[in-house]
Amino acid sequence: MKNVTIVDRSDMINKLQDSLVLRPQESAIVTVDMHRGHLDMDVATMPATPEDAARVIAGAQDVLRFARSLSIPIIHVVLTYRMIPGLGTRA
Repeated sequence: MKNVTIVDRSDMINKLQDSLVLRPQESAIVTVDMHRGHLDMDVATMPATPEDAARVIAGAQDVLRFARSLSIPIIHVVLTYRMIPGLGTRA
């Protein structure tokens, strides 16, 4: 059996975390596909598992509440993979 050397990187990780700075005036939050079609089990056409949906919704609520408290812009994106009359452009 081959020995594996384990390197303690906690000092490096702590230094990286210390240098992490959120600048609200230079930041935005982008959500992608945070809609009922994935996250609401009653109407989802491409559902996540109920456990994943609950975890994602709870995490998103925390992040969005935090962003709103600092007036950080929030951009919601819904991806579409089909032509819908009046939505998008034709190439």
